[in-house]
Amino acid sequence: MDDAQTLRAVAARFRIDGTFVDAQRYGAGHINDTFVGSFARGDTVVHYVHQRINEHVFGDVPALMTNIERVTEHIRARGGVALRLVLARGGETFVTDDAGRHWRTYDFVERTRTYDWTDSPARAYEAAHAFGEFSRCLSDLPQPPLRETIAHFHDAAYRFAQLRESARADTQGRALTAAEEIRFAFDREAIANALPRVPPRVAHNDTKINNVLFDDRDRAVCIVDLDTVMPGSVFADFGDLVRTATATAAEDERDLERVDVRVDLFEAVSEGFARGVGGVLLREEREHAFEAGTVTTLEQGVRFLTDYLNGDRYFRVARPTHNLERARTQFALLRSLERRRSELERIARNAFGAT
Repeated sequence: MDDAQTLRAVAARFRIDGTFVDAQRYGAGHINDTFVGSFARGDTVVHYVHQRINEHVFGDVPALMTNIERVTEHIRARGGVALRLVLARGGETFVTDDAGRHWRTYDFVERTRTYDWTDSPARAYEAAHAFGEFSRCLSDLPQPPLRETIAHFHDAAYRFAQLRESARADTQGRALTAAEEIRFAFDREAIANALPRVPPRVAHNDTKINNVLFDDRDRAVCIVDLDTVMPGSVFADFGDLVRTATATAAEDERDLERVDVRVDLFEAVSEGFARGVGGVLLREEREHAFEAGTVTTLEQGVRFLTDYLNGDRYFRVARPTHNLERARTQFALLRSLERRRSELERIARNAFGAT
């Protein structure tokens, strides 16, 4: 795909104030292709984010975009900051190019940055507080419910069923190289059932720290990557923060000796999310915050491992063993959470006011 030529044609179909200059790939997302387009507006240059939506992952693009439109409008109506969709010239939230690919455009949030992981408790707190506020703000989203954009997204039992089938079929001949990881996962399958059933609420479902935009003072500005905002659980949202914002290394770190959970980062994430979400949580949600971290970390490791066995069809990879390395890192982090369980559980219960 000729990025500049394609983006010029795509941009022309949106209500963009400016003349196209160029476009560059942006970010390190696993699923969609993201670009920042530069546009001349008088003597200045302004920017927009263009994303090619992965229709293999998100099969119902109209439902996906309706979710995003509803969520962003509700957040702004509540006085919050949210991504702003740029509508197509016909008023639609996305366009389809001549090759059948779906595109959307957002205003670019200037002077912000993201972090794939952090060693700063203050930054971890900011990210967690932003996601907590996000959950609280959407707790009164009017009916009807949001549409499900990916079925079984945070269904740990379903993810184990997928892993079992992928390991049995071994279509890529990779099961032998991942035998230790497969055993590790199934030895801990009971963890998948550690969380109580609670009524669904609007959840982000992908609360990695790199889905928070920070300003130059390291203050959280807004939440991004809204594709998986749908009915879900606060366990998944807090759990993914634990997974990505409390670890001592990135999620694909190859040196497993470097992978641990930092207690000060866990405390910052717990306090930040609890204060951000306020009083909307149920008692069961407050009491099982620690388990949310272990379940989500195991679940993500299983997802990476399954994709490795299937030939890397879901997550974008940079090398043949990338997804296996990611799985190993998640499992190393899970071991750390298990070793420190009593201390971390006490921190989480204190932060969430669990009795």
